[in-house]
Amino acid sequence: MTIKQLIEKVQEEKPNSFTDEKLLSFINEIEVEVAEQLHVSAPKYTNYYSLPKEQPTAETWNNGSGWFIYENGAYIEQTNASLDTGKTYYILTELLATPPYDQLYVSYVKSQIDLANEEMPNYQNNISQHTQDFRDFVDWVVSKNKVEENPFPTRIINVM
Repeated sequence: MTIKQLIEKVQEEKPNSFTDEKLLSFINEIEVEVAEQLHVSAPKYTNYYSLPKEQPTAETWNNGSGWFIYENGAYIEQTNASLDTGKTYYILTELLATPPYDQLYVSYVKSQIDLANEEMPNYQNNISQHTQDFRDFVDWVVSKNKVEENPFPTRIINVM
C-alpha cells in the first residue's frame, strides 16, 4: 500500500478534517514501530514521510520515489517543477508492512483521529483492532524469520 492509497482509504472509511500533513505524522508514528519489528534502522524512518514545503527536488524526497500530482487521469512527477500550492501532491511510496498486514496502518490512523477528536468509544474499537492487526503482523514476522537458539545455558550449575 502506498501512502497515497492509505490516506485515501482512511478518508473513505473515516471522513475527517485533518490535513494530509497531520495524517502523515500518524503514519510516521506507526511506520517507526513497523521498522523496529522488521529490524530496519528505525531512526531512519522518524519523520521520513513529509509533504513538500517548497519546490520539490530530488533532495526534497529522500528515498527517490518523487512527488506526483494527479492531472488529466495520470500521475505526473514533479521533481524540479515549481511548487503550486493550489495542487495536491501525492507520495507514491510503498509502506513497509505488506498486504494483508498493511491494514494495521488504517486501524492506527483511524484510532488516532478518534483520539484527537475525543471520540473515546470509537477510539477503543479502533485501537483494539489495531492491536490485533499489529499482533498478526508481528506473528508473521516472527514465523518468517528463523528463531535463533539461545547460546547461553538455561541453567547455571554451582561448581563450588
